[in-house]
Amino acid sequence: MRKRSLSFSLFFLMVSAFVFFGACNAEIQIREENDETMVKLDNWGNTVAVSTVEVNLITLFGEEDSEFVCSTRRNDPKREGVFLSDTHSSGTPITVSSNSTLAWSCLYYDDSNNMLIAKKDTIWLKFINRKDSRILGYAVVKVNKIADYNYEATVVKSVTFPKADGADQAITEKEVNRLIDNVIG
Repeated sequence: MRKRSLSFSLFFLMVSAFVFFGACNAEIQIREENDETMVKLDNWGNTVAVSTVEVNLITLFGEEDSEFVCSTRRNDPKREGVFLSDTHSSGTPITVSSNSTLAWSCLYYDDSNNMLIAKKDTIWLKFINRKDSRILGYAVVKVNKIADYNYEATVVKSVTFPKADGADQAITEKEVNRLIDNVIG
């Protein structure tokens, strides 16, 4: 009888451990809601030789008092260009407040202050909307080179994370980057 009880106890312990660790490793279901109003693209495809402040405009709309972290896939200006929030501030990543307009530029300056053009023909732009420590949503834009200084852009995905029972979903930056990587492929 004792041997059978011990076997049952070991079996129960193994099943409990499997269920516990399986639950810990289970992927959390993140709910997304399409948001076609988050990203507005303006003046893409215009041919302008040098000035890119007036073209390749991106306006980002989010919750009041939120901000957007704007970056390229690899944050490599030499390959992917830079964001311009005004004529004096550029880079990647760059953070702007919601309802702001910024530009993406294929042009960057090297260490010798020479203006050069980004090397990649397909560039991925990432926008993460956040407020305080909460992530509210994200957008992914694909930029394709169609001539030397001429690019076209497409919003591939733009979503917000809806509240569940009045509370924000607890989404980490790591999880959002995984979702973005799934979009980019």
